[in-house]
Amino acid sequence: MSLSLLESSVLVQQGAEARIYKGTLHPNQPQIILKHRFKKQYRHPTLDNGLTKSRVVMEARALMRCLRNGVSVPGIRMVDPIDGLLGVELIDGPSVRTVLGGGADGDIEEDEEETAETDEVAGSEWDDFLSKNQLTPEAIMKLIGQEIAKMHAVDIIHGDLTTSNMMLRKSPGTDEMEVVLIDFGLSYQSALVEDKAVDLYVLERAFASTHPESEPLFATVLDSYAEGSGKAWPGIKRRLDDEKMGSKTDDETSSTTQKQVLALIGGFPTQDDFIPSVVLLFLFSFSLSPWIKRQYDPDTRTMMLGSATTLFTMGRILLYSFRQLEAHRHVPGEQTNVGMLIYEQMGLAAGYMGIMLDLIAFARAILVNATLEDPRRRSKDRPTLRGRFRWILWYPAFTFFIVSMLTSLCWAGLLQSIRYVFDSVALFTILCFAGGLVYLRPRLEFVDQSALGAIVKLSLNLAIIPIYRLSVLHHSAPSLTFAPIPPYPPGSLTATPAKVLFYIFHALPEVLAVYYIHCTNIRAKFNTGPYGDWSQDDARHGIPQLREDGVIVDGVGVPPVGQPQKPGLRWWLRFLLFFESKPSRNTERDEFDPDKESLLTLVPTRSITSVEADKAWW
Repeated sequence: MSLSLLESSVLVQQGAEARIYKGTLHPNQPQIILKHRFKKQYRHPTLDNGLTKSRVVMEARALMRCLRNGVSVPGIRMVDPIDGLLGVELIDGPSVRTVLGGGADGDIEEDEEETAETDEVAGSEWDDFLSKNQLTPEAIMKLIGQEIAKMHAVDIIHGDLTTSNMMLRKSPGTDEMEVVLIDFGLSYQSALVEDKAVDLYVLERAFASTHPESEPLFATVLDSYAEGSGKAWPGIKRRLDDEKMGSKTDDETSSTTQKQVLALIGGFPTQDDFIPSVVLLFLFSFSLSPWIKRQYDPDTRTMMLGSATTLFTMGRILLYSFRQLEAHRHVPGEQTNVGMLIYEQMGLAAGYMGIMLDLIAFARAILVNATLEDPRRRSKDRPTLRGRFRWILWYPAFTFFIVSMLTSLCWAGLLQSIRYVFDSVALFTILCFAGGLVYLRPRLEFVDQSALGAIVKLSLNLAIIPIYRLSVLHHSAPSLTFAPIPPYPPGSLTATPAKVLFYIFHALPEVLAVYYIHCTNIRAKFNTGPYGDWSQDDARHGIPQLREDGVIVDGVGVPPVGQPQKPGLRWWLRFLLFFESKPSRNTERDEFDPDKESLLTLVPTRSITSVEADKAWW
C-alpha cells in the first residue's frame, strides 16, 4: 500500500483538497513531495473515488506532457490513482511569492514544494538572495512569461496560476536561475485561446491581490509571454482584454464562457451510454451484411445508388465506437476529449441528410420510369415531363447537400448564432418533398405507388430527427472541457430521461431507414439500374431503358432502330475549336403531343383511348 509512505513522512501543509507531505520512497533516496488527496466525507464514496482517481491521473498527465516539451515542472516520482497519492520532485528553492514579499496568500489552499523554513526568511535575506543570483524582479517576470508560454504552447492550462505555485531554483547543470511551475491539480488540456486568456487573467488578479506594489511588473510577464507565444498572442490578447472589460469575478468569467457552448445532442458520454452505444454499433455494422451480399449479384449490385446511406452507416459505426469507449472510461468531473465531442455533434447534425439524398435519388428513378414508353402498358415517351421531374428534384438534393455542410461548420465553431436555421430548412425540405410525392401518387399514371409510398414513409420517419433537434437546441452545456458531475444540469442533456429521448427520436429513425435501404433490393424495388437515373444517358441511348425488378426489359425504352445520328467531333477537337456539333432538329410535329401537360394537371389514373382523346381533360 502506497499510503504506508505517509507514516514516515512529515506533514508540511494541509488544504481543503489534499495534504502535502515531505518524505522518501526508500530510506536511502532523496526526499520528495507526496500529495495525498484524502477522502471527502461529504461526497458519495463512488463519486469521491472517481473524482480522486481522475484528478490524480490528469495532474500526472499534465506534468508528463510538460516535461516532454521542455517546460520547467517537478519530475514525477510515483503515481497511485487508487489511493489518491502523487509523488513529485522536491524543488530546492523559494517561491516567487516569498521572494517578492507577498505575505499570506488567502486564495491558495495548498502549496506543494514550498517549505515552512523559506516562509520565515526575512525580506532582507531575499534581497541578498536576488543580488547573489544576479536576479531582479523584472528578470523573474520574464522567466515567468517564458514558462507560461511554453506550457500554453503544448495546450496545458494550469488553472491556478499564482506566485505561490512558482518556485525559483538553479537550472540543473548550470548556474542560471529558472522558474518552476508547480501544483497542477486544477490543470487540463485545451487549445482554446479563451482558456489560455483566463489562465493569464487569474495570474494578473493574483498579482493585484498578493503583490500590489509589483502589479506594474505584470506587463513584463505579458511581454515575455507574447515573445514566446508568437502568432498565437494576438488572439489570446483579444480574449484577455475581453476578460478585463467584461469580467469582474471568476464566476462572471465562467458564465460568459458558458453561454457560448452549444447544446450537446445526446449529452456527454456517460455510463448510461455504454450499452446503447454497443447495441447501435452492432446494428449499424450488421446492416452492411445484406448490402455486401447484394454486390456479388450483377442484377442486384448498386454503385452510386444508395452510396450516401452506406457512407452514413460507416460514419455511425465510427461515431458509436468512440462513444462507447468514452462511456466506458467516463468519470464525473474528468477532462473530456473536446475534439471527439465536436466530431460526434457534426456527425449527428448532418448524418440524416445523407439518407435523404438517397431517397431523392429513388424518387427520381420512380418518376422517370412513369414517363417511359412501353407498348404493353400503352404508355408513351414523355421527355419534357421527365426533364421537369429531374429539374425539380435537383433543388431538394442541393438543399440537403448545402445544409449538411453548413451544419458541420456550425459545430466546428462557426455560424453558431443561426444553428436553428439549418434543421428548420431540413425539416421544411423533407415535408415539401414528402408532400409533393403524396400529391403525385394518385395523379401520375403508370407510377409505382407502392415504391412511392415507401419513400414517403421513410421521409416522414427521418422528419422526426429535425423536430427533436429543434426542441432541444435551445439548451447550452456548461462546459465542453469537463464532464458534468451528478446531478446533471438540464442544459447538458446528460440526464437519463434526456438520453432516452435522444435514442428514441434521433438514433432509432436512422436505424430504421438504414435497415430498409440495406435489406431491400433497391433495383427491384424502385426499378432502376446500379447508378440510378442519369440524364446524361439520354444523349447516348435516346430515352432511359425501362426496367422490371431492376433488370432491363428487352426492346422497351431503347432508341428507334435506324434513327440517323450525326457524328460529333472528338473531345480534343471540340476543345480546340470551342464548339460542338449538334444533331439536327426534327421540325416535324405530331398531331397530338401528350407531353404538353403541366406537372399540376397530370393524366388521370385510368388509361385514355385515342377516341376519347378529344374529350379528355387537357
